[in-house]
Amino acid sequence: MVQEAIDDCLDTVGKVAIADQDDRTLRLGTGAVAPILPSLAELEIWDSQLNHSFLESFLEAFSEGILVFDLSGALLYVNEAACGLLKQATSTYEQQRLLEREIRALYRLMVEQSTDRIEAQTSLDEIPLRSVEAEVMLSLNMQLRIHVRRFQVCTYPDEMVWVRLEDRQQLSRARALLESRWYGLSEREGEVWQLRQAGFTYAEVAQRLFITVNTVKKHVRNIRAKRELYYCQHSVATANG
Repeated sequence: MVQEAIDDCLDTVGKVAIADQDDRTLRLGTGAVAPILPSLAELEIWDSQLNHSFLESFLEAFSEGILVFDLSGALLYVNEAACGLLKQATSTYEQQRLLEREIRALYRLMVEQSTDRIEAQTSLDEIPLRSVEAEVMLSLNMQLRIHVRRFQVCTYPDEMVWVRLEDRQQLSRARALLESRWYGLSEREGEVWQLRQAGFTYAEVAQRLFITVNTVKKHVRNIRAKRELYYCQHSVATANG
């Protein structure tokens, strides 16, 4: 089932031809099948079709967003992290369309090329394509990595398609926080390091923290010195066993 718009999450936008209202698949112009991305309302009442408590528990353990489809495009499972990430990432119509387009393109590329390679395979060297990924910038504060791959579990008869959504900037912030503790950075140095690791320029960091560019550069020099000291001490400790 397709809704024309959503408030907080991806929906299927625009005029599309629905192959079957019951199996939740979308057929593109060439006849290829790609997933219909559900609206937030649909996700909130979604009943998993996997019927496998262990696999569901495994998928929910991921901090990344995970959506699972079968090869026809029918949605089998979506974890809680995916709901939250999609809600956060698609606050505007343009973001919805962009993310939906990227996911469908990767899904279609992976499924079609995997199938073509399997059918045309003549030697063991011709390994079918198993995964594809791309990054999409939705806003200054939201950059997602989309990873699509085929997989199969022994308790489910058919192959499935795994779509993983990673918030790259959130990962950068988490990494910067961890490194701040490793290097013994001050609170201000930690703030500067987080922004620099997220890709902000010296001028942008200065503007966000209400300090001068020269002050930012001074903090970065101190951070690099502490970082070098940390790795030097770590190397010595490792060498001494």
